[in-house]
Amino acid sequence: QHAMTSSADNSKEQSTTAGVAQQPQPLPALNNVPPEAVPLTEDGGVFKLILNREESSTTGGATTVSNTEQLPAADASLLRPNPGDWVTVHWTGRFFGGPRDGQVYGTTRGDSQGGAGEGVTFKLDNGESLKALELCLPTMQPGQLCRLYARSDYAFGDETDDHSGCCNGSCKSSASAATAAAASGRCAGPNADVVMDVELIDWRGDDISANKNGSLLRSVARHGEGFVNPTLGSQVTVKLRGFQILQSPANQLKEFLPSKQLEFELGDTLPPAEGYCPGIEAALCKMYKCEQANIWLLDSSELGFGAGGCADLSVPPNANLVYQIELLDFVKPKEVWQLNRVEKIAEAESAKARSVACLTAGNLRLAFVHCKRVVDYLEWDADFQGDADLQTQRHRLLLAGRLNLALACLKTRRFQQAVTQCSSVLEKLDSKNEKALYRRGQARLETCDFDLAADDFRACLAVNSSNSAAKAGLQRALDGAKQVEQRERRRFAGMFDRFAQQDAKNKQGGDEFAGSDFTIDTWDNSLADGMLSIPQELEAFGEEMPQKKRSGGGVSAIAECKDEK
Repeated sequence: QHAMTSSADNSKEQSTTAGVAQQPQPLPALNNVPPEAVPLTEDGGVFKLILNREESSTTGGATTVSNTEQLPAADASLLRPNPGDWVTVHWTGRFFGGPRDGQVYGTTRGDSQGGAGEGVTFKLDNGESLKALELCLPTMQPGQLCRLYARSDYAFGDETDDHSGCCNGSCKSSASAATAAAASGRCAGPNADVVMDVELIDWRGDDISANKNGSLLRSVARHGEGFVNPTLGSQVTVKLRGFQILQSPANQLKEFLPSKQLEFELGDTLPPAEGYCPGIEAALCKMYKCEQANIWLLDSSELGFGAGGCADLSVPPNANLVYQIELLDFVKPKEVWQLNRVEKIAEAESAKARSVACLTAGNLRLAFVHCKRVVDYLEWDADFQGDADLQTQRHRLLLAGRLNLALACLKTRRFQQAVTQCSSVLEKLDSKNEKALYRRGQARLETCDFDLAADDFRACLAVNSSNSAAKAGLQRALDGAKQVEQRERRRFAGMFDRFAQQDAKNKQGGDEFAGSDFTIDTWDNSLADGMLSIPQELEAFGEEMPQKKRSGGGVSAIAECKDEK
């Protein structure tokens, strides 16, 4: 029994030891790294050493290093790429330690001493580059050079990695294949520590402009929460900080708007002194709650302060700008399906009041949004059946909402939508509504439907004969119809006279084809000489044509149909 117990204890100890041995052991920190290098990881796997351009071996200079980093007066993080941005870099990679220490395994330049080369462009933090590069590049600015020391697990990995991003595993097939992969620059092979001289040439954020013309770029410094973006009409709380991009000295930033917090309705027009411009609105519509992003307004676009600049903030005309924006919170208007019928009436009343305020202030874009919301809340009559009071309120609000929406459509040149809204009022709410008739007439004038416009203005005058605007509109419609008629008369004037003259000329000249090589043959029974007569054909073939017998269906029938074709 003692022997059996000892044997069991020994087996347990061996299995425990084997289990510990199977767990991956952490790799040791890199050795022989210069003391000036800054660690980028806690485990000592990646170090960064800043180089002066004239001291970098990649540009043909000496290998002396410097840890001095010149930063602009503004926040340096604005000039550094973030995960998700597009970066263009030059690099030259060497083995670090081991028998191949210092040997170049690859470069984006023409040669290891910094010859020609266009660099390589890729999206940061997209799995397209080494882990060490993705840690280092967000700490760099364009034009900066650095030396990057990377342990194998931050470089090309070990034998367990598939190397799908570099050589597709060819480096593990044989020693000669590993040498070939290293020589091509695709991979330094498994378990290889490397040192890279890296130059960040340029970087660009994600293009979120409507036309994808590069005028509005976003670089996400901190990702937000959830999957919902604010829309026009949302109540937002944001923190802004603005900089002007100076042309001289190049790429230097001048702060024109200190950090400040704003609360407003998205789409509302804020005074320029608040630092708000159209590009901020466009960016906020693509952000998430608690997201922090750097927004670049480039190409002197109207997304900034445009040709007028902003004297209150000392921003010159056509200035390129960059903003630090943090979307602290936002509240979207409730959707129709989230409300009961009483809440729909309350929300429609609020949206109606807001639309009137926007129309009065001249903010037609936001007025359109609120008017459309009134219509969306109250469009379906079935929701209010059985309650006379709610039906009365719905009728009143929906009438005002459609009329205001038609007005907003007219002002924003959405003429067909204006016709649709006015027609809905006349067909479903009030067949003799003066405003609906007048505004539909206005919309039809703009689309050159003069006859229909005249009918609308006449109907409007039948309701209110003293409506001077309708009288003027009717006169415009009649004048427009008259001009169209005159234009058509001029276009077709003399057409039939010209046709008659051409016919008379043809008659005087005789046959139209006389004197030409073109002749028309006539039928002659002699052409049928030698052919069987009809009685002979009937005697030979019978009166009925032979019919092909068909099968009952299926595959054979289909085959027969194909044969007939």
